Amino acid sequence: YWRASQSGQLYTIRGYTEDSIKDRKNVEPGTILDVTLPVWRTGEIIFFAARLIAEFEGVESVLINCRFTGLSGRIITSLNWHHRSVQTRACHTDEIEKYAHVTPQQLEENVVEIIHQLLEPLYEAFDFYKLERALVEEELSRLRKRES
Repeated sequence: YWRASQSGQLYTIRGYTEDSIKDRKNVEPGTILDVTLPVWRTGEIIFFAARLIAEFEGVESVLINCRFTGLSGRIITSLNWHHRSVQTRACHTDEIEKYAHVTPQQLEENVVEIIHQLLEPLYEAFDFYKLERALVEEELSRLRKRES
């Protein structure tokens, strides 16, 4: 679900892709979080916001709020072959929220760092899983190739 206002405010709600995967044996909805999908979803939002900002004059900064709910009891894992070495870890917190206040220039020049900072608390909620900057860089690169 997306909503955009004429003043440039955006809001999106999205379920977890992992919860709707068909034909995956022994995977119940609400039990896993793929290690790459939060990077992709956050990247999609950031790239869209950056394109939208370019349409408005005089934008000095943007507030980005990421909120993940329904986490308690999920385990972090990898659903694709790119990151098979992920150590599965459980989450015991139901919700994580993180804000970033950034300039359009920062969105253009430091997107990896912004996304890493936004998602780090989410990954840490899974028994202190360390989100590697290299994973963010790699997945954003794959996302950009897909979008072009």
